[in-house]
Amino acid sequence: MARDPQQTPWERHGPAAALARSLRPGNRRWLTPLVALILMLALVAGALIVSSVTRRHVQLDDGTVWITSLNNRKAARFNVKVKQADAAVSSTATRFDVAQHDAVTILDEGGEASSIDASTVSPTEQVETGEGMTVLLGGDTVAFLDTQTGDVWTGEAEGLDGVDPTSQDPSMRLGAGGLATVDDNGVVYGLRVEDGAVMTLDGP
Repeated sequence: MARDPQQTPWERHGPAAALARSLRPGNRRWLTPLVALILMLALVAGALIVSSVTRRHVQLDDGTVWITSLNNRKAARFNVKVKQADAAVSSTATRFDVAQHDAVTILDEGGEASSIDASTVSPTEQVETGEGMTVLLGGDTVAFLDTQTGDVWTGEAEGLDGVDPTSQDPSMRLGAGGLATVDDNGVVYGLRVEDGAVMTLDGP
C-alpha cells in the first residue's frame, strides 16, 4: 500500500493523528462547536458537584449534642469532633430541656417552646405550651405531650408556631399517665395506660 510522502509518522496513527486531521482546513469548521460543547459539559458537571457538596454539608450530622445546666440556666452545644462547646443559649426558666433531630433544635422551657436557628443559635419561632408539657421531636414531626392529661398535639418540626396546644384540639388523647414518642420517620406512638392500647399517628 502506497504512503503519502507528505504524511509524517505522527499524523498516521493514534490521538495525534486524530488531532492533526481535525486541524486540517476542511475540518476546522467543527472545532469551535466541539470546544464549546466540551466547555458546556464541564460547566454542568461543575455545577452538579458544587450542588452535591453543598447538600451534603447542609444535611451533615456532625455529632453535636446539647448539655443543659440548670444552675447556670444555659444549654451548650457540644461539638464531639472538636471536643468543645461551640455555642450556648440562655433560659429564664428554672427547668428546661433541648430536643434535637437533624437540623431542627427546640428549646423546651416548661411553658414555652422555641426553635433554635442552627447558624445563629438564637430563638426564632415560639409557641406557648402551658405547664406540664413535654416536647418530642423526630423526623419532620414535633409533638407536645401533656404529662397530666395525656393529650398530644402534633405539627411540622420546622413550623413550630403552627402548633398551639393552648387553643387547638389535641391530635391524640391518651388519658392520665399516657406516654408518647416520635420515631425518626416522624410517626407518633402513644400508649394509653388505661387499657394498654398503642395508638399511632403518621406525621403532622
